[in-house]
Amino acid sequence: MFKNLVKFVVAVAASSSIFAAPVLLRIDPSQSEITLSGKVVGSPIQEQGAGSLTTHFEGTLQADLTGSSIQILSGKLDAQPSGDWAPGINGVDGTAQADFGGKAVSLFSSINGALRDIVIDVSSDPLPVSAGSFDATKVAFTFPADSKAGIDVSGGLTPQRFPLANLSAQNLAQAASVTDLNGGQKLTMSLDAQFDFSLLFSNDSSLQLKGQIVATIEQPLAISEIKFADKKLVLSVDGSGSVQLQSSTDLKIWGPRSADRTAANGKTVLTLEPQGSVEFFRLAQ
Repeated sequence: MFKNLVKFVVAVAASSSIFAAPVLLRIDPSQSEITLSGKVVGSPIQEQGAGSLTTHFEGTLQADLTGSSIQILSGKLDAQPSGDWAPGINGVDGTAQADFGGKAVSLFSSINGALRDIVIDVSSDPLPVSAGSFDATKVAFTFPADSKAGIDVSGGLTPQRFPLANLSAQNLAQAASVTDLNGGQKLTMSLDAQFDFSLLFSNDSSLQLKGQIVATIEQPLAISEIKFADKKLVLSVDGSGSVQLQSSTDLKIWGPRSADRTAANGKTVLTLEPQGSVEFFRLAQ
């Protein structure tokens, strides 16, 4: 029984080092800051108040990442509110929490605008990575069809919300890199994306988002050593973050498996006694 078990575990460990699997990168809002500029009905966007046009972003990216390429399969950039800005939701009088707050002043009117529910999809084709760098101009940003994002306006325009669904833009910034960081990896990408749209006339308005996105990934799990002694199975696991051991008797239904857990030399060591005639194991984070 144990001979078959060892063969199974070794096969899983070996495959993880050969075949790339999608990884999840978490966007660090403390390092991911974006500033808004652009125009509304031809007039440049200005601050409503200090910091109203700058905010931080959070979210996740799912990517295929190897030593020579990266592909962002999917991702969401979620803006954090920067304060309470005019107008209120759907253009009503007053203020409400918003991601960005701006105004556009012309000879004829002053328009207040508050951007809310800003969540942007991110994707790319496979991109070559050389010396840790890749070309971010191949990364696309989109407000999906079901997006709730919009600009609430008042002043020189009828109070209402203008939806941003289906707007898209290609990144204009080139600089991007993937670097090692404390046993994991960090993705840093400059962002410069302009979304053009129409309020009163064709393409009379635009939103330009400019800054950087920083996301980190924990080191993937890898079994570095397998031992069997005193009727106990010992697995040494490399990789940062939490380690969850799961077991199955048929490779179809998996559940948590208890094991003695210790940490030594940057590894997690799991020790357990196999149960029953057949038992398979896998690791999860």
